[in-house]
Amino acid sequence: MSKAKIPASLGGIEFDCTISRERTYEADVPEYPVEGGFTVSDAILKKPLGLEVVVFVTNMPVTWAKIHAGSNRVKTVSDALVNLYLSGKPVSFVTPDKVYENMAITKLSLPEEDYANAIEIALSLKQVTVTSANTIVVSSYNYSGGSSDSAGSSSTKEEGSTTKKKSILSSLLGWLFK
Repeated sequence: MSKAKIPASLGGIEFDCTISRERTYEADVPEYPVEGGFTVSDAILKKPLGLEVVVFVTNMPVTWAKIHAGSNRVKTVSDALVNLYLSGKPVSFVTPDKVYENMAITKLSLPEEDYANAIEIALSLKQVTVTSANTIVVSSYNYSGGSSDSAGSSSTKEEGSTTKKKSILSSLLGWLFK
């Protein structure tokens, strides 16, 4: 096993070590009853990736002491994780061997005991599926198939070459009963 080059982190909050990490792949297979008492399935609905992680934080880390030593680090990291949970923003979970993008904290377990120098934190993470919307601009047409530039008004020539504007309703009724 090679030496870790970077500490594990969640949204930039670094931990001394990761005690355990378990991936969860889950799917639903909907069932529909049919005649004869049988059920049929016609789809597999994959759920987002889940991670169960237990991390360890100390005030006096052995591995990352040069960058993390401090007398108040346990409280600082605990508070930062609570704020990250409350923000509801997806972040990256980085380990020495893998990066999990768009992860949201679904459960954060902090012990109530007042640990002065170390704390073990349990995290449940779920990957957020990020989608984007495409917008298509459709120009509107009036009833005669013209472009929207002339939509909403209609004019006709009457005797004497004068132009008289009609309402949309009267124009529509005139068009329907030609």
